[in-house]
Amino acid sequence: MIKWWLLHGFCFKPFHFLLTIFILLNLQLFSFFYNFFFFLLNPFPCVEKHMG
Repeated sequence: MIKWWLLHGFCFKPFHFLLTIFILLNLQLFSFFYNFFFFLLNPFPCVEKHMG
């Protein structure tokens, strides 16, 4: 649920991206944060779809 909201929130509302990072840091979800950071290193399918 969180991951779906995070991915789609970033695709359609970039501000949710910063808000999500802030929430993750407050909740100290290190494992999820590292997984998301690794996702940042990869291309964004949703962004490519919008830009393409």
